[in-house]
Amino acid sequence: YLGNSTSTAFVAVSDALKKEPETTHTTVGIEGELEATFELADGKLSLGTVDADGWKYKVKKDTGHRVVVKFTNTETKKVVTVSGWLNNKDEVKTRFKVNPPGKS
Repeated sequence: YLGNSTSTAFVAVSDALKKEPETTHTTVGIEGELEATFELADGKLSLGTVDADGWKYKVKKDTGHRVVVKFTNTETKKVVTVSGWLNNKDEVKTRFKVNPPGKS
């Protein structure tokens, strides 16, 4: 009696459960030197890809709502801090800071 409509409903629910969560990517950095991409998926912020030839980096903080990454240029010793966080509207915000010489 309910045959096709019930089957269609179960297929729709099954398909919805299989879908990957939507991921938002936000990139920040120095053009031509370094880039850090933050990913937002399921309400959690994380560090995605990093493109930073000649730089080493370390994640200093990763709470799921805030990520702070410290980059150090292996040749010049220039230090850059890149931060990403979720504001109270769950929007990704970023900050890029070049630290003065001798400060990290």
